[in-house]
Amino acid sequence: MIMENDEPLQSNEYLYKSNCNNDIENNIEEIEIPEFTIEHIQKIDDNYRESLSQFKDFNIHIYEQNYNKSANELYELLTVHELYNEHLDNVELLQFKMNDYNSIEIYELNNSQINTETHIKEYLNKRKYIREMYLKEILPIINNDAENLEKANNILEKLQGCK
Repeated sequence: MIMENDEPLQSNEYLYKSNCNNDIENNIEEIEIPEFTIEHIQKIDDNYRESLSQFKDFNIHIYEQNYNKSANELYELLTVHELYNEHLDNVELLQFKMNDYNSIEIYELNNSQINTETHIKEYLNKRKYIREMYLKEILPIINNDAENLEKANNILEKLQGCK
């Protein structure tokens, strides 16, 4: 009987675990699944807030009676606030996606009768699904948020340059 961590394993289970973790020949070209946690989302949010807080116009309240601003300047400020609201929506959506992304378990070794081929297919399909989820659902939100930040910075820089 094969031993791993002082526990006897069925040979099929051992082969499956070994193949998933140590199969260098077949996994050389395998793409590593990106890690995506709440810390990543917090970093995106902090970067967004820090970047916009550098501009004093962003920190004023729209509802103040500030008659020194032209209609175009007020429109631009409202656009920046709209972009900021979209950022908040993106952060919330990223949190939902993160929960879905991290809830997918790659290893499911509950059954004592393991069909190695079936489990390897499941393993590969789940890894593919996780990669696709990251590339097709999460990354576009992150890129959209970065584009919004760039637009907001450009507008605020333009407003600062007008004074």
